[in-house]
Amino acid sequence: MQNYSRNVKSHIWASRTFHRLSAVEKTVYLYLLTGPVTSDTSVYLMPLDQAALDVGVGVDEIERIIKKFEELELVVYDWEQEEICVIDYFQFGTSPVGSLCYEMYAKDFAKINNKELIGFAKESAKRADISISYFAALQDVFPEICEDDFPIRATEKTAKEIREAAKIGRKKISEKRKKKNDTVEEDKKEEIKVEETKEMDPEMFDDL
Repeated sequence: MQNYSRNVKSHIWASRTFHRLSAVEKTVYLYLLTGPVTSDTSVYLMPLDQAALDVGVGVDEIERIIKKFEELELVVYDWEQEEICVIDYFQFGTSPVGSLCYEMYAKDFAKINNKELIGFAKESAKRADISISYFAALQDVFPEICEDDFPIRATEKTAKEIREAAKIGRKKISEKRKKKNDTVEEDKKEEIKVEETKEMDPEMFDDL
């Protein structure tokens, strides 16, 4: 999922783990959140030699840093497939709640050979806002998962539908209240009419 702008949330600087990283380690971690091979699924192919070239350090240094990130449980890396899952990607990077469609997420998941990495992404998604498109792509890999287990944020389309439904609901409530008020008013008018009639001709009600 390349060529898309990505954000890094500013509260990453308040993370104790991130704060304790060295300058080059911080750079590598930010690279994992924003680099050219990054996917907003949080799981993607990341060859060490390309990462080393992009960051400007040696392959051995990248390998050392990735191993450290594994120990800190920041990433899970498949050394054979060179595939990575950034565990806190949704916490510090771009959450999958934007306009990206299901097909784009599904395409990126399909590229991954180690499906266990997607399992880590699935667990991370339970702690972050995700779109229904991202959930649908996850469900392709894990058919047993349930929407109720994920904090799915309404997209603009569904948000509009929710607003319309709420508008209709408020209108129905208003009409119901108006009808009830009209009925009460009619009953009051009828009571007043009866009282006025009683005053005008009391004998009409003697047998009642």
